[in-house]
Amino acid sequence: MTDPITSTQAAGSSTTAAAANTGDVVARAGSYYRWTRYIMVLVLIGYGLWSIRDGFFRYPRENAEAKAQGKEVLPHQGLDIPFNRTFGVILPPLGLAYLIYILRKSRGEYRLSGQTLHAPGHSPIPFDSITALDERLWDRKGIAHIDYEFSGRRGRVTLDDFVYERDAIDRIYETIRQYVAPPEPAPVPPGFPIERDETKSPET
Repeated sequence: MTDPITSTQAAGSSTTAAAANTGDVVARAGSYYRWTRYIMVLVLIGYGLWSIRDGFFRYPRENAEAKAQGKEVLPHQGLDIPFNRTFGVILPPLGLAYLIYILRKSRGEYRLSGQTLHAPGHSPIPFDSITALDERLWDRKGIAHIDYEFSGRRGRVTLDDFVYERDAIDRIYETIRQYVAPPEPAPVPPGFPIERDETKSPET
């Protein structure tokens, strides 16, 4: 007996099928990018909660117990308590802020439909509205910036094949690059015969 397909899986399958039928190139958030950053978020929040426990509860309780027993040297001195309290206050909100940042940075999808680019947070961008392609970081980091002007509005879209699915972003980039800077025809070698149009009458 096969497992039932969830609504999320069905929606993803239908989206992929629709993209294949229309010939669109679709780049969604990269799995590696998101999962590695989810781990970082968990580390920040987890360490922050651990610090809250130690700085506000465990260490003060253990110090109080040591004082009650008449011990002159407390188990947690110096910066133990202030250090943990500081990290407990800072790290959990920092982790949540970082989570919001990575979800926003990798939100939605890039879609190339014919000669129109759809990017999160931007209106559809026809190729003929592209004014510049900054590819200085492409070979080293897989990042390209696209400047456009459409209906009197200017904007910039960033292609990043680390944040979004690499193969799809690379295809989108190559397609746009071919449009913006098509390859020049190879020069004719010296002495290479050039075909003449026999339909034209010679000049008199």
